[in-house]
Amino acid sequence: MNPGFDQMQQLSTMWLDFAARMTAAGLSFQPEQSPPDAARHVRDVALDALSRETDKYMRSPQFLQAIKQTLDASIAARKQMNDFLARAHHSVQGVAMQDLDALSLSVRHMETRVLDRLEQLMDRVDQLDRRLETLETSSDPLATGSNTPGME
Repeated sequence: MNPGFDQMQQLSTMWLDFAARMTAAGLSFQPEQSPPDAARHVRDVALDALSRETDKYMRSPQFLQAIKQTLDASIAARKQMNDFLARAHHSVQGVAMQDLDALSLSVRHMETRVLDRLEQLMDRVDQLDRRLETLETSSDPLATGSNTPGME
């Protein structure tokens, strides 16, 4: 059949169910109830019916498909707008956001490589410092406790 007609029929069925539940809530009025209690009862039934029908509608395949299509279209429009703005910036020889992001990423990678290399160099300097200290202590006559010739 016609998909528009089917959707309209489902919507009208949902509202008819809601109206039937509301009518049933009004018919379930008991004379011994106080007016505030009766109003609360009608309110509770109305809200319960509305929540059930809304939940049923929001879980329907048609609604979920419509939401998916809307989100997909929104994402596509956002990408299209970003591409258009980037082309506009490039056409006037400006800098686009994608250019800045790529540059920032490159700088971060370069910074990481430089810091790693500095750490390696610091380790080498520490190793050389330790070797120098061991050489100095082994060649230092005062440190070994021996007397130098001619100093007796």
